[in-house]
Amino acid sequence: FIFSSVNCQEMWRPIGPDDFNQASYGFTNVSNDGIWNSRLVAKNGSAYLMNLELGVGSNSRFVLSKFSNGHWVHIDTPFWLSTSSEGSFSFEVDNNEVPYLFISDPLNNDKVALKKFDGTAWVDLGGTAVSNNSAIPLAMTVGSDNLPFVIYREGSTVKASQYNGSSWVSIPTTDLEGLYSSAVVKM
Repeated sequence: FIFSSVNCQEMWRPIGPDDFNQASYGFTNVSNDGIWNSRLVAKNGSAYLMNLELGVGSNSRFVLSKFSNGHWVHIDTPFWLSTSSEGSFSFEVDNNEVPYLFISDPLNNDKVALKKFDGTAWVDLGGTAVSNNSAIPLAMTVGSDNLPFVIYREGSTVKASQYNGSSWVSIPTTDLEGLYSSAVVKM
């Protein structure tokens, strides 16, 4: 018998310099229940990483990075929030590479809001929260027309909305009544 070992695939290698995976200022990106609080999105050949870094007490922050010219670059100032939102967020990038963050906004009574990065700051899309009351974001996506759709749970009711370019429009959710948590819905 002759024993032979052959590797047919290329090995996984990090994107960018090795210093990207270094500890970041005492924050962690794993929640208390062991959920990784990072979302990676690829759009138009670029990679975007939204990382919720959990701090001590009620200080956590979202940090957005883009892989560009062989390096990861932070493209905004951190967006701070309370840990009540940890783990329950969605992140997407539209066809024009505009980032969107769907969260329960602790600065607005935990109503769900879709934040759009306008190049310098995070602003509420439509100028207001999506939900009328405290709610939990389940999922979001951005269509080919760059208009977002969101699904969230307000109390025990699952709701969906679409942004039409100027305001939020409710979408019927009768067939979605079984959805309860973000663990069920991943877009």
